[in-house]
Amino acid sequence: SKATGIPRTKVYSTLYSLADAGLVSMKSGRPLLFSTLPPEELPSLLADNVVIDAVRKLSLIKKIHQLEIAEGLWILSEVVLPVSGPILRKFSQFVIKNAKEFLILIFSRENSDLMPKEFPPVRTSLLVDSHEAYSELTIPGPKEVRFGRYDMFAAVTRDMAVISDERIEIGLYISEKRLLKAITMMTRSLYLSGLPGTE
Repeated sequence: SKATGIPRTKVYSTLYSLADAGLVSMKSGRPLLFSTLPPEELPSLLADNVVIDAVRKLSLIKKIHQLEIAEGLWILSEVVLPVSGPILRKFSQFVIKNAKEFLILIFSRENSDLMPKEFPPVRTSLLVDSHEAYSELTIPGPKEVRFGRYDMFAAVTRDMAVISDERIEIGLYISEKRLLKAITMMTRSLYLSGLPGTE
């Protein structure tokens, strides 16, 4: 702890992480013994780890690009993923279509083309900039509408969310539980700040 500056409470978790990465060796016993690898072996090992990580990320990117939305973003659980362009639009439509329990939508005329002809039968809260932007939508479940504009787009459900700029050019797909909970609270607060609408 003194030699490395790592807090005593984090020494073992750090050593375990290094062992998992193959950067130190661990021998079981009491106490546990850790030893470093020869310095000349580290460059090639680090390079191998970088390649493995790159291959894993490339595989995920390929899955996203080859994704048939009907098959599912369910493969992307517990992630926070930056997305942009056409992929972001697909993610947004998928989140809306597959909403469970509730759906919070913040949208405007700028991105109303993302709205499906028919929504899933869940409790739907809409924050929209104008009556025209939602008047032709078919929403079978309970619906609440408020008016406001925040120059953003958001589609938030129980299991996942997308937030982006208003033009749907760059944003985040979120299914990591803690951040999803925070995004849900934020968008619900934004929704409640809007002016109540009438049918």
